[in-house]
Amino acid sequence: MSTLPAAGYIENAARTNAEMKVALEALRDIMAEAVGGEAGAELTIASGAVTPAEGVGGGIFRLDTEGNAATDTLDTITQTNTRDGQVIALRAENASRVVTLNHAAGGAGQMLLYDATDFVYASTSAVIFLRRSGTDWVELHRFVPTEDLTALTTIATDDLIEIWDESASTVKKITPPNLITAALGGACALLETENGSAVATYDFALDLTNYARHVIHIDRLKPATDGVECWGRLSADGVTYVTTSYRWSRHNLTDAASEGLAGSTSDAKFLMANAVGNVDGEQISGTIEIASVTGMGVRVSWRLSGENAAGSYYMINGMGVHAAAAYAYFRLMFSSGNIASGAVRMYAFKV
Repeated sequence: MSTLPAAGYIENAARTNAEMKVALEALRDIMAEAVGGEAGAELTIASGAVTPAEGVGGGIFRLDTEGNAATDTLDTITQTNTRDGQVIALRAENASRVVTLNHAAGGAGQMLLYDATDFVYASTSAVIFLRRSGTDWVELHRFVPTEDLTALTTIATDDLIEIWDESASTVKKITPPNLITAALGGACALLETENGSAVATYDFALDLTNYARHVIHIDRLKPATDGVECWGRLSADGVTYVTTSYRWSRHNLTDAASEGLAGSTSDAKFLMANAVGNVDGEQISGTIEIASVTGMGVRVSWRLSGENAAGSYYMINGMGVHAAAAYAYFRLMFSSGNIASGAVRMYAFKV
């Protein structure tokens, strides 16, 4: 391990020629080990570890898998030839041989990455800078090029996004729905997502305490049974759903230039669409808006479109009322059979 001579050591007149040679050689090694001091060197993982050599490497090391395996994990960086405070940079030797840096693997030489998450190299351009602190290697900085992020085509609701908290001077993590809520000042929030298959119902819990309106966004909801109706029902407890006193009206328009009106003053459900087909392309899409207010009951409106079982394209505008109570649960279902597929999200809005 290269050791920096103590302050005043070199200028001391008592230094011999031999001692000066040793001190200058130590300085040379330290410069060679510093980032940019040399062209860089390859480090091959062996049993989860690598060992930087003394006096070489230029502080920038290209990591390769053991035996040129397709994947490998680096758990520790052996500290035999390094000194406390030393900075190194790690990148991948070959993009087709994927190296993962294991966060907090344990033991001397473990790496502590700032997001507390393992890092996977997706290209040879990404670089992680680490500083030795005692027996650990602590991340100082990272560079990840845009091309490494192309795999992030979708964002899940449980993903974590990093943001900077100015008041606390630190990085924090937040889910996409909570980030949207914060950006809108709490005026809008994604409360629930349903996308199960072969289930009888999609049930949604309304947040009546914090929000005045809820909007359910439907994307290609398909029944398992052909030619069925799409229903909506209400519940006070999420267990027993009401089957009386639904008032509703509906206006159907089709591409055959036909229209139809339907309605009821006392039904067992909100009948929002009829003759829904179960063939791909015949699913229904659209939105349902729900306002549930104590003393006023529930007001529901919907706008749906799709292709029915007869092959006609249609658009439906409808509304419904249930005046008995401010129900806290809404159920989406078909009149017969299961829900075969669909992606349905409920958003809540403050007014």
